[in-house]
Amino acid sequence: MIHAPLAAILIPLAAAIVASLAAVRFAQAPRIVALVSGFTHLVAVIATTGQVAGSGGLTYSPGGWVPPVGIVLVADAFSTVFLIIIAAGHVSFLLFSMAEASSDRKGVWILTEILIAALCGIALAGDLFNLFVFVELASIASVGLIAHRQHARCAGAGFVYLVFASISASLLLIAVLLLYGATGVLTIADIADRIAGMPRTAYLATSGLILASFGMKFGLIPLHFWQAPSYHAAGSRVSALLSGTAMKIYVYAVVRLLFHMMRVPLHFPQAALLVTALGCVNIVGGHLLGLAERDLKRLLAYSSVAHVGYILLGFGAGASGQAAATAATAGLLHVVFHAVMKSALFYSGRRLIDSAGSSTVAGLRGSARRDPAAFAAFFLASLAIVGVPPASGFFSKWRVAESTIAVAGVAPVVVIAAGTLISMLYYARVFHASLREGGSAPPDTRRAGDPWRSMGLLTVTVLAAATLVLGLGIARIEELLGPAAQALADLDGYVLLVRGGR
Repeated sequence: MIHAPLAAILIPLAAAIVASLAAVRFAQAPRIVALVSGFTHLVAVIATTGQVAGSGGLTYSPGGWVPPVGIVLVADAFSTVFLIIIAAGHVSFLLFSMAEASSDRKGVWILTEILIAALCGIALAGDLFNLFVFVELASIASVGLIAHRQHARCAGAGFVYLVFASISASLLLIAVLLLYGATGVLTIADIADRIAGMPRTAYLATSGLILASFGMKFGLIPLHFWQAPSYHAAGSRVSALLSGTAMKIYVYAVVRLLFHMMRVPLHFPQAALLVTALGCVNIVGGHLLGLAERDLKRLLAYSSVAHVGYILLGFGAGASGQAAATAATAGLLHVVFHAVMKSALFYSGRRLIDSAGSSTVAGLRGSARRDPAAFAAFFLASLAIVGVPPASGFFSKWRVAESTIAVAGVAPVVVIAAGTLISMLYYARVFHASLREGGSAPPDTRRAGDPWRSMGLLTVTVLAAATLVLGLGIARIEELLGPAAQALADLDGYVLLVRGGR
């Protein structure tokens, strides 16, 4: 499949168009089209990953127009990790939604496909113009998914997200204009060749704008205010997609641009300490906000804010140039493990909320008895994300802590330990509430005899089990992520890959 990178974008985009047209005559068409798209898209991503593993990377110029005249899609070992996260998140969302949300409005399925196409476009874009287009497409789809339920809270949360997304887009556009004015090109690899001649002030301003723009997307404190109300309004399924999948791609974008385009490790080595400090702020702030929160969905949202901090610590240490590949591996480990852990928490949490009829922590009374399988999955995923060995979260936190010592000493390690203790407290509060007797089960609105009924529980079970299995297979996971870490640490490799495709 020589066109696999392009197919990874076009398959979900085409599915959104087909689903929109078919929905006029067949109400269930969007569900069916989305499911077919999910598995076909997974095949395209696997094919792309196989090609990259065999060749070390590939470039694809649609229409044969090579940059800087044409656009280019670039897939290397680093980007394929995120493509796999997108594809896995896509399929798990569809399978869980088939079981748990058979009455969803058709727009949800269509918007999901648009979001997946945009996220793949961000992961593969080799020039700033198309990156900007895909980021905006993802923002539009996210607004629709957040506001899709017909009540005022969802509309308000969607509007708040739209405001933040507009500010983020404006910052990114200014950065693009500064880069184009200084270099005369928009292809990321060509900018990397010319960035050394950019005035120092403009260089620092552009790097800051890129970080702030994407920081709004993935919840960098103090730019995180939209996240908790948006996740609460969108519902647990959409939140799992936004937190477990979309957030990771925005982290990917800022790391790709700062490392391979701005070449921050070479031109601004102090960035390692800056990003480490930002990561520590996110860890402490996110966990304290989670400790104070009384709603489960908002609690999980603040937990995501905190775990962005762990990811930043890993990638920030990689910017120091000291054992960059090892630090990058630590960051990638937490990216992958958090995608699994947080998806398991949102999906199992959705079932607990449904069984209790309330999303407040106090309102979860009796949910463990009414849905013991969902509680067991939530319990296992919670242990993993807190960092209890031998679950996956323990190993990724351990690797992140090891990688930051050489950059900032023991201070980040103390922050990681404190964050672990705080998160243990607020997850224990959820366990305690769920295990208490009381409450009454709301009526089950799912259709009896629905063949997809058991698929939701199966999806939750597989994700929860994966949080343990990934930890037990840590050596193999690190081996698989090794090429991706090397691709990130090799600042010249990305440029050479694009040049080789011309």
